Amino acid sequence: MVQSSSEKSFFYKLETKAKELYLGFSVSNGYTVAVVPRFWFPNPEKISPMRVDDGKIIVLPDKGSRTIQSNKEIKFQTFESEKENTWIRVSTMKDVPETKKTKLEEYFIKNNFEKDMKRLEALFYTIWGRKTRSRHLLELGTGSSKFRYFLFIGIIEEINEQMRELRRSYNELRVQTSTLRGRIDFASSIPLIASGSPEMVCITEEFSIKTPHYSALMSAIDMIISTPSLSGKSMFDSFLNKLRNEASITRARFREIPSMSFGMAIRTLRSTPVPPQLKKWNTIFDFALLILEGDGVLSNSQNISTKPYQWQSSYFWEDILEKIAINANIGDVTTQNQMNDPWVKVSEKNNKNQSSKEYDDDDANEEDSDEHAIIARAARKKPDVVISYEQQEMDLIIDAKYYSSTSKVMSSSNYQLLGYALAALHRKESNTDTLEVSARKRRVHFAVPTVKKKVDEENEMEIVKVGDDGIW
Repeated sequence: MVQSSSEKSFFYKLETKAKELYLGFSVSNGYTVAVVPRFWFPNPEKISPMRVDDGKIIVLPDKGSRTIQSNKEIKFQTFESEKENTWIRVSTMKDVPETKKTKLEEYFIKNNFEKDMKRLEALFYTIWGRKTRSRHLLELGTGSSKFRYFLFIGIIEEINEQMRELRRSYNELRVQTSTLRGRIDFASSIPLIASGSPEMVCITEEFSIKTPHYSALMSAIDMIISTPSLSGKSMFDSFLNKLRNEASITRARFREIPSMSFGMAIRTLRSTPVPPQLKKWNTIFDFALLILEGDGVLSNSQNISTKPYQWQSSYFWEDILEKIAINANIGDVTTQNQMNDPWVKVSEKNNKNQSSKEYDDDDANEEDSDEHAIIARAARKKPDVVISYEQQEMDLIIDAKYYSSTSKVMSSSNYQLLGYALAALHRKESNTDTLEVSARKRRVHFAVPTVKKKVDEENEMEIVKVGDDGIW
């Protein structure tokens, strides 16, 4: 949607203000802000401006700020964190540099909104893959009305992952037949008997996949397939095309199950008890009801959460490193290994490889010197990833540092580096749960995310969904 010169423009600066860096979503007054890793931008130090369309979704880096342009006035000043503190501050810009205005003019002309859509989609998949509080995430519908499209993609993901084999259940049927089946429905059979017909109405049960709940679910998929395109240019254009395509493929898998009218599907999911055989998919049926209810669900405050959804950025980086280490297949990968202060002897008495003196943060204050206390605390930190090379008899310790540069890491983590290098590293013995202290050679690395100096902005980022055993 290219803005005409007659439309009034409002410029704002949105800046993250939390003490720690978080990824996630927050909603306020019909707007949704998506906070993504700053390294998903080609130049994390200079984030390009963004023009907000009618979808009212704003994409921000987890550190720093971004200029946005809107044709509607934003009258609120903050997006809140999960702890109800200020996470994102909104401030009005009166004097906007010409360079930023030029960038904003290019936003839709060069389809830069598609890159923001990729960031938004990647953030959703990243958090969705954690499978924690997913329902809470999908219920962020009180912000942008277009965020419900992620409810659509969420249910398609759940169906494809969980419902690989449909379970049958018993359905009650009324059959007009001349042969007795089940029990006779006398009230319905009286007119037939009075007319001299040899047939009667029988009530029987059929063990089938053609259950009302499956049909209601198919109705929800049909609604997704029929999602209309948005008027004008929008960041959701290509996303909706892909969504409709994936929904069509999923519906084809269950082509033998008939749909029902949307009204009947809503009544079924609201009031008909789920058969015992299908209870494991209760969450999917709940999502289907949210889809079928559409915008009306937003008025139901009992079902919709208005709280933000946050995930600490450093945990995201740790997860990436763990997946890289596992997929590299170069050794045994473990996380959060126990380490002990190298200045405390390991007891040989109990053969449990425990320190002869137990330490915690309170004990650290009682050390002989402040320096010793700092080193001891650093030694008791648990490394994020440990790769054990059995053939080379070496342990590779990797610790994730979500910093903006390597120089900042070394200026604040020297003691931790020393602790990882010298501390006693516990590992499990082969085929047992017994812990032993590793005596192998050791290398220590701090891993810092960076962006290439030259970024191909045309192919800046692609969405690849990765499971535990490779690419989905």
